[in-house]
Amino acid sequence: MAVGIYVSSLFNNILHTGNIPLVWKTAVVRPVHKKGDMSSITNYRPISNLSSLSKLFERVLLNLLNTLHPDLDGVNQHGFRSKHSTITAALAIQHELSTSLDRKLCVGVYSVDLNAAFDLVDVNVFQQVGERKEINPWLLRTLANFLRDRSAAVHIGKENSGRFKLDVG
Repeated sequence: MAVGIYVSSLFNNILHTGNIPLVWKTAVVRPVHKKGDMSSITNYRPISNLSSLSKLFERVLLNLLNTLHPDLDGVNQHGFRSKHSTITAALAIQHELSTSLDRKLCVGVYSVDLNAAFDLVDVNVFQQVGERKEINPWLLRTLANFLRDRSAAVHIGKENSGRFKLDVG
């Protein structure tokens, strides 16, 4: 029997109950050398690895969210959307600027680095916004559970830290 049948059954069970296995929410963090002197800790960046099933289930959740709520992310969301990229984001900004300048409006631009912004999501706020946006209740429960009770452990060479709780997901 194909493994896909078991994985599908497991995912359907998780979607039905909203209970995500804790092991899927534990990241293994490893430092990866970026550039420069390998003896300087500032030349490394942390990479968090999750289990393959967790990543696959995350893709299922994203597909469900996009299918059930296609307009949820708004027109200005370019990351993590099919056929959108930094290029489409730049084109949208250029269009808004040129339209405003053509209308003789005063134009100002500011930039904010939201690198890893999703990693700073407060689950309770996420759930409140999801309820206001009328996200399907069972999907919202599963998404919130997916973000709760996250933990990590750092692995460097043969050394391992103990697991520690992450307050944001």
